[in-house]
Amino acid sequence: MSQMSVSRFVLSAVCVLLFAVIGKIIVLDGDLVTDTGTGQQTRPLFSSLKNEYEFDNQPYAVMIDNHSFGRPYHSGLGAADVYYEALAEGGITRIMAIFDGPQGLSKTGPVRSARPYFVEWASEYGAVYLHVGGSDAALSDLVSKTAGVFNIEGMIYEGFDDYFKRDRSINRPHNDFANLVNMERDLLKTSDGDTWISGVDEPGFQFGKIKKSNKLLPENATEVKINFGVFPQYNVKYIYDSESSTYARYIGGVPHVDKASGESLTTSNVIVQFTDYWVIDDVGRLEFRTTGTGNAMLFRDGKAYKGTWSKEKNIAGSNSPARTIFVTKDGSEFKLSSGKTWVEVLNLEKNVVF
Repeated sequence: MSQMSVSRFVLSAVCVLLFAVIGKIIVLDGDLVTDTGTGQQTRPLFSSLKNEYEFDNQPYAVMIDNHSFGRPYHSGLGAADVYYEALAEGGITRIMAIFDGPQGLSKTGPVRSARPYFVEWASEYGAVYLHVGGSDAALSDLVSKTAGVFNIEGMIYEGFDDYFKRDRSINRPHNDFANLVNMERDLLKTSDGDTWISGVDEPGFQFGKIKKSNKLLPENATEVKINFGVFPQYNVKYIYDSESSTYARYIGGVPHVDKASGESLTTSNVIVQFTDYWVIDDVGRLEFRTTGTGNAMLFRDGKAYKGTWSKEKNIAGSNSPARTIFVTKDGSEFKLSSGKTWVEVLNLEKNVVF
């Protein structure tokens, strides 16, 4: 047996141990979904609302380079369902894109390094977590048994069956791209060819219309500005289009474009989560408070809804990672519109203008 075959065998064995959860078919029923096997009703993981929703894809969480030098090379970003955007260090933001399976993507990125707060958010999806390096805190979390994700480190797998491959026409470190198709083919297969999925007991967000309430008095929000700091190239703007019921995304004053598809990014929902963060080292890396409570906002359909978020700490050894729950002022969970969702995480409410 060749060295590559031995490596692939070991990787497959590890995957079987970590992902021994059977997929399931679920059928939508209003804001809930029903597992046809057990009859249990839960919330859908992703936003592809159909008469029948097939929840048998392994979520991938990919750390995306959002440096102004790397952003022109964004590839595959438009195929994601959920996005998290937050500061990394030095006033530069980073994006974590959550994909419902590989989506036929052979070039996704550029992929950058891990941060512990992104790892924790990825755990809410039971995701395969793709990154290239990371902070000491993030790497420590990823090698622990409580991270709640399947860790794929690009520094290890670079060049291995093109799981990660550098585009030599682009300067480092903005040139490492992941091949989700090859990873799905080789790393996450059982002996009978099925894909193991991690699954979570209560996945995702709620979708549906927002019921009118005296406590819910939305404000008009056809243009939303999100300012992350002193560097304008990282500030974000969303402009609502009533015909498509989506927001066009701008960053640094220009449309945010996926180079691979040539299409500008749009979204149906923007969630803003307000929390605390602080500098933890000489490099300027940050630590975010991801548990407890705080204020939040939801933008959808050209309207703004104010609310709060809450999250408990993960219980060691539990197969049900704690989830961030967003609720409106009447105490009901945020109802999202069918489509993509961006979660913007920052500290000051004054930095959100609409």
